[in-house]
Amino acid sequence: MMKRQRGLGLLDVLFAIALLGIIYAGGIRVWMTYKENHAAENYRIRIEQVIEALQKYQYQQKTLVPEVELVDEFPDHLNDLVTEDEQFWVNCTVADEAAHRCIRPDYVPWTTERIIYAAGAKDIEIEGRNQMIPYAQLTFPLSSIQPQYRARWSTELLRLPYAIQDESGDIVVRVYDPLISQLYDEFLQRDGSVELTNDWDVGGNYSITNARDYTILNSDGTQKIVSQGLVDIYTVKHGDTVEKPACPEGTQPYIALSLGQVYIEKDQELTGSQKPYLLDTTTTYWQVGLEVRIKHKDTGILDISNQGEITAFTQCK
Repeated sequence: MMKRQRGLGLLDVLFAIALLGIIYAGGIRVWMTYKENHAAENYRIRIEQVIEALQKYQYQQKTLVPEVELVDEFPDHLNDLVTEDEQFWVNCTVADEAAHRCIRPDYVPWTTERIIYAAGAKDIEIEGRNQMIPYAQLTFPLSSIQPQYRARWSTELLRLPYAIQDESGDIVVRVYDPLISQLYDEFLQRDGSVELTNDWDVGGNYSITNARDYTILNSDGTQKIVSQGLVDIYTVKHGDTVEKPACPEGTQPYIALSLGQVYIEKDQELTGSQKPYLLDTTTTYWQVGLEVRIKHKDTGILDISNQGEITAFTQCK
């Protein structure tokens, strides 16, 4: 008897160690994902600073006397923002960056390549008339890494104004005179570089295709992300609660229950129905139940067990 107890104790310890290992590995994975996403967000914020510096440079050039050509309003090279007087960017030399003392404007965190930069002037139509405006263009070389590693960077970079993703996977961002941008923002560009606002009706004869994602406004102000699924799936047990989803206006939370697994003891056998059902419903959650009809082999007594798993599907209808 004592040996059997020691054996069971050892198995318990091994099981606990294995469980802790799984939890630890899962925690590390979650932390790494958070860290990577946070790094992408920080890089997007840094690029916003680069854009601001470019626009300050352009404004200074625009106000020079005599006037400079439109094509010369933005710097010829992105690192021209780095000057000794630090008017636009901290004075960060190549050696300083190599020593990790600072970061130059063209830095890219996922590769040794640099931001591809170009500047010039383009012709646009504003309020029915053509106008030449200066611009700078930043190309972020996401094509230098495998597609599965691009999403966290592209998601953040595409939040920048006038950002699009080209066929190779690179993100291209154009920077304009901020005063012109205020007018230019009013025109929806077919390349997708301007945020869509207000309501738009395509007349019922066309579809929206090749979208990266959609979100739907819920009645409580939260957003439902289509790419993450419109149906949520949970594995629960008897007595557990399932939270009701937030739903768009005109729809209601809906739940469907399906039998998962049934657990019975060796001295029991199934005799009848096995059904999941709702024990209770409130404004915020459902409480689910499980009824399994069994018979005790040794006594022949019929009974009801609640041991097992239920699969719950929730959505808005």
